[in-house]
Amino acid sequence: MAYPNIEKIQQLKPSGTIHLSGPLDDEYDPEPGLLETHVFATVAQPGQKPDGVMGTATNSWNAGTWVWDLHVDPAHGTFSDDVWAWVNALAVRIYDNGNVDTVSWSRWVQVLAGPAPS
Repeated sequence: MAYPNIEKIQQLKPSGTIHLSGPLDDEYDPEPGLLETHVFATVAQPGQKPDGVMGTATNSWNAGTWVWDLHVDPAHGTFSDDVWAWVNALAVRIYDNGNVDTVSWSRWVQVLAGPAPS
């Protein structure tokens, strides 16, 4: 069973938005009965002036989507490239039998303005 996670390298867009992404479900072994997934995420860059930069975002995906992605705008200040950021995320998954489960995770991610190294 696949579960949502966060890629370790994220992109800073020219607009100052951080593009978060990660795996959502396993294309070759999809979660049986999964109807939709809602992902809520926060991004923080501690130590940035004046007191750190934070942003939040949320979106939903239907079954059959293998990757989630969100564009997180800063609530104040600007995100910086080539600086680490702390990401917290929560996924709520809804199934066709009425069951609901949640997955939460956190990790440090590297924020790059250019293409990710291969």
